[in-house]
Amino acid sequence: MGGNPKIRRAIAWAGIIALAGLYVNLLIQALTASPDTAGAFITCAAATVAIPILIWIILWIYSKWSSNKR
Repeated sequence: MGGNPKIRRAIAWAGIIALAGLYVNLLIQALTASPDTAGAFITCAAATVAIPILIWIILWIYSKWSSNKR
């Protein structure tokens, strides 16, 4: 994948931070015995799959877009 490595790294870090935030939220809800914990777990499970796929698609589109400008 071409493109600026700084932009690729920033997008990857944004995904890491988003996933970490979801996991921290899930942990807090589990420790406080929130009734919404089951929904948060399903959201985290789906996001664990969806966020890396979306990041890959975004980086793929960015690399195609940046290579066409040259």
